Amino acid sequence: MLKIYLYSFKMKILNINYRPLKFKYMILICAISGIMCALPLIFSQIAILGWTAFAPMAFVLIQYSQNHSKKRAAGRFYLLGMSFFMAFGLMIFHWFYCLYPLDFVPGMTKGGALAVVLVAWIGLSAIQAAVSSIQFVIFYFLSKLEIIKKNPALKVPILACLWICFEWIQTLTWAGVPWGRFAVGQSAYPILIQGASLFGSYFVSFLMILCGSLIALGAFYFLQNRKKYSAYIFGISVLIFIINAAYGATIVYSYYDIGEPVKVAALQGNVSSNDKWSDNSLDKIMNIYDELTHEAADAGAEIILWSETSIPYTMQDIPFIENYFKYLAYDTQTILFPSIFMEKEDDNGEIRTYNAVLNVDRYGRISDEFYAKRRLVPFGEYLPMSGLVKTLVPPLAELSIFEDELSYGESNIPHETDIGKIGSLICFDSIYEIYTRENVLNGAELIAISTNDSWFKDSPAVYQHNGHAVLRAVESGRYVVRSANTGISSIISPIGEIKETLAPLLYGCVIGDVYLYDDINLYMRIGNAIIGGSFSFLIILIPISAVYKKRKNK
Repeated sequence: MLKIYLYSFKMKILNINYRPLKFKYMILICAISGIMCALPLIFSQIAILGWTAFAPMAFVLIQYSQNHSKKRAAGRFYLLGMSFFMAFGLMIFHWFYCLYPLDFVPGMTKGGALAVVLVAWIGLSAIQAAVSSIQFVIFYFLSKLEIIKKNPALKVPILACLWICFEWIQTLTWAGVPWGRFAVGQSAYPILIQGASLFGSYFVSFLMILCGSLIALGAFYFLQNRKKYSAYIFGISVLIFIINAAYGATIVYSYYDIGEPVKVAALQGNVSSNDKWSDNSLDKIMNIYDELTHEAADAGAEIILWSETSIPYTMQDIPFIENYFKYLAYDTQTILFPSIFMEKEDDNGEIRTYNAVLNVDRYGRISDEFYAKRRLVPFGEYLPMSGLVKTLVPPLAELSIFEDELSYGESNIPHETDIGKIGSLICFDSIYEIYTRENVLNGAELIAISTNDSWFKDSPAVYQHNGHAVLRAVESGRYVVRSANTGISSIISPIGEIKETLAPLLYGCVIGDVYLYDDINLYMRIGNAIIGGSFSFLIILIPISAVYKKRKNK
């Protein structure tokens, strides 16, 4: 009798759990899952959460697509996506509060500053959510295919493929800002990100979504009382994580450097953006970098990297800056990579201003070529949709500190030095893997990143940005030297290990040995082939399902 009662109670619980949730609860679960997915990007200590955090969202999608047949279903799946991605975005971009009160913008009121911060924080989150949520609408329509209905397990790779395709889509427009990639949350643990050297950081994100979706599918089968299938699926999820970590551990613990070391230094002047563009700041800034450059040279540095717009003036406006660079490099017998604004006449005779990095050799000779920033910061260095923005949010149009918009750089040709070829990236460039790859394919043996994250003080933003640099190191198989105006400055090995670092809001320089490499790893050779493969998989499901349905009806 007791056994019958327990069995009845067990089935009752299972039926209650399996009963489809009300839509309002699904919305809440999706939002909670979005928050969980964002947490590893904010707190690196809980990186492992990223491998399970997508499970609640995936469970809702799998269950709802299996049982939902009402009209306007696509709209509901879109709302589920909006709930998830808004929560995710609001967490990821919460550091916009650091911009307040925007006192580096002349004439900005506190009310205007608050409006700008809120528009930037909520607006960017909403734009990204509006686009990213489309993937769950696509997921719904694919779930209606006959082959997917009969094989729900196929929903797992569909979710993973859709995710990385939309991560990649974010790199295509100014509004994308691929800041919150899942892989960034794993950057503090090199053994978890070595797959990036094979197929890029998208592959790491793919595995994470795959694990979370498998956990969701296992829970779905468990609530259907199909425990055997459930156990297998949970096991596969754990196995994927273990294999990824084991591969990473093999690479990390067997890694050793080859060749002759080169001592490099990354300067961190700790000059805030407010001070940098204030009146009479030039002498102070030049003294700071003069002192740091000599300190690095005395420590044996052969290459010295300065942070983004270390001296926020052009040599055309202040000619003696050119002699300052020449003398400093010659005096210290180092190769300098100072960041400065450059002016150049284009084919139409117009003068264009670039955010650039110069190469000054140890003999004081300035290279004719310079690297100009490829990805300008929207609203900071140029104004997208200027007419609309000026009409709807005038304070946002005043955010830029420049009178004229900057121009985009057009090439990734490494700097030629007597030590080797050095590829440059400036700030925002470093979150786009394509520019690192272009540098490497053009012969870069070392990657140098100059950035200015002073706007974000010691918030999670500076750690997330440095996390992108870690991914670029693993993807490229190159050492990365990163100089940040107020931090984080770092030296990162090709396996993503941070060899040297200087915390935010400190004055000083990071000095260490790097090795120059010219070999090309798999990811540098094939690029984002995993994205093409994912698109192909999603598209080919349609004709395969048609054939499957036709054979079934015979």
